[in-house]
Amino acid sequence: MLDAKLITGIAAAAIAVVISVSVYNQTRSSAPQPATASDTKTNEQGDEASESIMPPPMFDLDPPKDDVFTVEQLRLYDGSNEERPVFVAIKGGV
Repeated sequence: MLDAKLITGIAAAAIAVVISVSVYNQTRSSAPQPATASDTKTNEQGDEASESIMPPPMFDLDPPKDDVFTVEQLRLYDGSNEERPVFVAIKGGV
């Protein structure tokens, strides 16, 4: 006949396995699933696009400013002073 401690240990192990499988299945079902072919939609151009959680791009941006800076003025905003922002020129525009 089996010892009582052995039976208790086997029962505890069986309960631990059942709980572990239950937790695994619960977390697996709540995790985000990768996109599949059935999740794709067609956009205005007829191309397939996967569904995204990102908002659509904004197109109502302000026009660029036509402020002209001298080299001396730009030197003040080179990042050496933490109280002033850094100005960056892209293709000649600041």
